[in-house]
Amino acid sequence: MKILKSFLVFASAFLLASASLFAAPQNQFANIPVAPASDFEYELTANMSGVRITKYKGNAQALNIPAEIEGMPVIELKEKMFYDDWYEKCSPIVTVIIPDSVKNLPENLFYECRFLKAVKLPNGIKEIPSDTFYDCSSLTEFTIPATVTHIGSSAFSSTGLRSIVIPDSVQITKDDSFMFSGCHKLSSIKLPASMKIIPFSFFSNCDSLKTIDIPNGVEIIDGNAFNSCSNIEQLKIPDSVKGIGAAFWFMSKLKSIVIPDSVTFMNGEVFQGCSALETVRLSDSVKELSPSIFKDCTSLKSFNLPKSLVSFKGDEPAIPKSVTEIIVPDGLKNVDFNWYMFAGIKPSLINQKKLKDAGYTGEFKK
Repeated sequence: MKILKSFLVFASAFLLASASLFAAPQNQFANIPVAPASDFEYELTANMSGVRITKYKGNAQALNIPAEIEGMPVIELKEKMFYDDWYEKCSPIVTVIIPDSVKNLPENLFYECRFLKAVKLPNGIKEIPSDTFYDCSSLTEFTIPATVTHIGSSAFSSTGLRSIVIPDSVQITKDDSFMFSGCHKLSSIKLPASMKIIPFSFFSNCDSLKTIDIPNGVEIIDGNAFNSCSNIEQLKIPDSVKGIGAAFWFMSKLKSIVIPDSVTFMNGEVFQGCSALETVRLSDSVKELSPSIFKDCTSLKSFNLPKSLVSFKGDEPAIPKSVTEIIVPDGLKNVDFNWYMFAGIKPSLINQKKLKDAGYTGEFKK
């Protein structure tokens, strides 16, 4: 009986502890008192319709920004209002509530706030501007409100995010670069169905990211988009993609990839440093390639030449010596090759003939 009673006490304590753990995220904004006006530096807005907070002077870990100061609504916050330029560090805030009276956020609002874990944004907020959470390394989770329609460049760069969902309301443009760059813990992300471009360095150095679904509708994958995403082994490119920049540099675990025939342009160095890459199927619609496309792809074994190819020339090194198979389409003619392009490899005799017929004038490995 004593054993049973002890077990019940333990089980009850465990359940209460578990309940408090699961409830904590929901209650993290509860019972935070509104901060006094003396904790801030502030001024009238330019149109004198309300208050603009320019600096937070307090040292609280949980901050509830007042909706009103001196009888006037708080409607603006200054960029870097938590950052001390003299000491080059942010205040030790962990939790922040921004009042609904604030309709727009400034850029760099939480710049380098490395203790920040939770933020309650104003209801109806439409934009998360550039660098809003830059280097907030303790920010491991965040819910983007469904009202948000735009997220600026580097908004979540170098944060501690582990997963995130970008709602379909968000329109991403080519200028929204570096959005998740340096998010070393990011392992899961859902991109919006409305997405047309993966901007420059969007996921660069996201080295915990293992898989990602690129929405069908994306047309451009810009340069450095997946640079140093060193844990992605396979990447499916949808048929909607038309152009690819130098997007896949140093994806050191990428083993194979298929570039759909919808792609008509590829940057010359697109696969540079993909040291585990073994097989590549290139788009038959691409007309120009550079030898640097496979620079430092030391494991490459097989790739094809596009049916539309007219030029495969440049100043970079020849095709990697690891290549054992080149798939040459029938009837390929008048291609401008570097004379040394295939000097370090030994294709099959039939493909040697096809390469010669296509315009290659150099030698093959003996």
